[in-house]
Amino acid sequence: MQFIFLGIIFLAMGSFAQAEEVPGLVKDKPSGGQFVQTDKGFMVPYTTTIPGTEVTFEMVPIPGGEFLLGSPESESGRNADEGPQVLVRSRPFWMAKNELSWCEYQHYMSLYGVF
Repeated sequence: MQFIFLGIIFLAMGSFAQAEEVPGLVKDKPSGGQFVQTDKGFMVPYTTTIPGTEVTFEMVPIPGGEFLLGSPESESGRNADEGPQVLVRSRPFWMAKNELSWCEYQHYMSLYGVF
């Protein structure tokens, strides 16, 4: 069976009014475990269900940051399609902890008229 990694940004930290309105976002700093601090609160792991199914999956917070994508021109063995290097910046987001099957993914996307 083929699987895909749900690397889609599930919930970005752009336009949330209050922490109580967003799953996985809490006001108070957790005493332990994985969390990411943001100006909107603390992102924590949570479990969600694809509507209309019994499929559940864990979402984990991923901290934002920046990195250089691509290889420097001076790198030995570098191919032409590995550059130019670009700076990539990302805000914190949640990502599925495990893979979903294509069937599960297609059902989820069909909720939004994609398939």
